[in-house]
Amino acid sequence: MYEKCQQELKSSNNGSEFMNGAPKKGTPKKKGADRKPSPEPLSSESRDALMSALSLGYGLIQVAISIVPAGLLRVCELLGFTADRNDGLGSLEMCSKSDDMKSPIARLTLLWYHTVVRPFCALDGNNMDAGLEEASIILKETDLMYPNSAIFLYFKALVHRLRGELSDALNVLEKAMSSTSDQREIELLCHYDKGWCYMMQLEWEKSIPCFSKLRGDSKWSEAYYTYLLAVTEGSLGKSSSALEYMKSVPKLVMRKTQLENFLSRKANLFKKMEPRREEYTILSLELLYLWNAISQCEKEALRKMLIALEECRSTMMQPLKILIMGVVYAALDDKSTAVQYFTVASSKTDGKAMDPHVVPFAMYELAMIYLEKPEDTGKAKSLLLKVKDQYKDYDFENRLNFRVHAALNSLKAK
Repeated sequence: MYEKCQQELKSSNNGSEFMNGAPKKGTPKKKGADRKPSPEPLSSESRDALMSALSLGYGLIQVAISIVPAGLLRVCELLGFTADRNDGLGSLEMCSKSDDMKSPIARLTLLWYHTVVRPFCALDGNNMDAGLEEASIILKETDLMYPNSAIFLYFKALVHRLRGELSDALNVLEKAMSSTSDQREIELLCHYDKGWCYMMQLEWEKSIPCFSKLRGDSKWSEAYYTYLLAVTEGSLGKSSSALEYMKSVPKLVMRKTQLENFLSRKANLFKKMEPRREEYTILSLELLYLWNAISQCEKEALRKMLIALEECRSTMMQPLKILIMGVVYAALDDKSTAVQYFTVASSKTDGKAMDPHVVPFAMYELAMIYLEKPEDTGKAKSLLLKVKDQYKDYDFENRLNFRVHAALNSLKAK
């Protein structure tokens, strides 16, 4: 409907044929039609406003459809929905630069795409800087109009975090929170990102008040925030409170989402056996990895991670530990060492693995390193297809499939 309206508006003569179902040129008039007043042509202001409104809706749909997994995308195409991400982004940009009331919504949508969708779905592989320049330009333009807007300040902090500028991100988050006394939801978003920044710096103690606030005030997922408290307190060595939080996670699971299934499974592993401090640290780093955040950590924090990982002697967590060590070495730009760890982590384990998601994620990481060299693209494609076709029913399968789909598309484009 959006596409049809947009095409009609573009092809109409100054918009006059778009109003009131007016007959097109050459259409014979019905008897008595001359008694009806001719529709007024659209003014340029009305035409621009209508075009902006259509561009926002059309752009949203195009972008949303373009990022769905391959299997669902084929279903969308069978139903007649085409996906052109660039066309959608172009429409959103057009609306964002207009004087229409929907312009700020289009800006927020573009910021969401560049700072949340692109890194979360790894649409640009392991290139975490992709999209940040576009987001910075939008924020620079927006600064002139809404210098104290809490939501735009939040996105500014997000750009800093994605660039690894964690101190700057924390400063901007504080500014956003001071200007959001009547916007509780944005304040909670800021608390979450503050806690996340502290986790990325391995400052567990500072992250605890943030996650505690979210656990008490947010209605999104109490189980998730409780799990975050469990692993951060455990990383500090507060074993009694950490275990209490961990044991309460399964009771707080309300929805059978991939995230809450993961939390419940993880917490149930420790019903009879209390994790040690170094194991809690690995569980914390696992969350950073699954949320694609390790590559944004500062070098000093990355080296601390390696020390903490080396201290863990848990055979139960050995595959997960090896995967995360590979990710940390890759973030430190030691790709040859990373390949060694990913190769070990991607090998099949005997018996029922504690963390079945380790093998497919390790294969994906190995493929992303191979993609950097033209002579290794064959190996990369083989690994990506193996992940897509041979591994099912593991934690965050949909999330990894998004990333595999994006990587295969980039290969196809090359």
